[in-house]
Amino acid sequence: MRIRMASTPGSLFMFPMDACRVVVPSTAPVEGLQRTGCPAAPTPPDLPKRGHMPQPRIALLIVDMINPFDFDGGARLAVRTGRVVRRISRLKERIKAGGGICLYVNDNFGMWQSDFRQLVARVRTTRGDAIADALLPVDDDRFVLKPKHSGFFQTPLPLLLEHEGVDRVVVTGIATDACVLATALDAHMRDLDCHVPSDCTEAMTDARRKAALTVLRGIGIHTGRARTCEFLADMPMAGPMTWK
Repeated sequence: MRIRMASTPGSLFMFPMDACRVVVPSTAPVEGLQRTGCPAAPTPPDLPKRGHMPQPRIALLIVDMINPFDFDGGARLAVRTGRVVRRISRLKERIKAGGGICLYVNDNFGMWQSDFRQLVARVRTTRGDAIADALLPVDDDRFVLKPKHSGFFQTPLPLLLEHEGVDRVVVTGIATDACVLATALDAHMRDLDCHVPSDCTEAMTDARRKAALTVLRGIGIHTGRARTCEFLADMPMAGPMTWK
């Protein structure tokens, strides 16, 4: 039997009927094989059992603490920043001991051709040396250089947090009413659970620091002291904690 099919106007194309074979998959089960033409479906992963959900990962963001303090009012801010250095250092130990990560989120101070190590080297010759020395990053710390106030603006920070499975951030550093405020607001906007410990951040004046913390509390960001940070409740302690 032959079938006549039109190919182009005024012409016919003919081919044998036995060239058209329809394969009907067998419904009979065959050990170790799926039906013809049907790839094996992947085995779905086991869902976490109730009460055993994965623990959220925390990231400590240290904002602008590697700083030359060579701007107008810098000497005053450097003195005030010295008050929170030890608390931030201890908070870093606590978070990393509990499986969290530490990210230095730092202004590039107009040094567009530098990296973080060059920035640290530059600060070593300024009034910010003692602060940087107390908070020097170690090999497993991450760093992000930012061009503006927020650590999220035009930086890889969002991608880095996603890659590390982070959904909670603790924002520390300076200044409370500038870069800390902008970074915390952006974290909140991205649905990250955010905490800004009031005793781990500083500003030019107490009034400016308190005003910024009031704004953060007003939108639901936690601003309690580091020792009462609810994120740390289940974390192991890396030795005795002294917050003063």
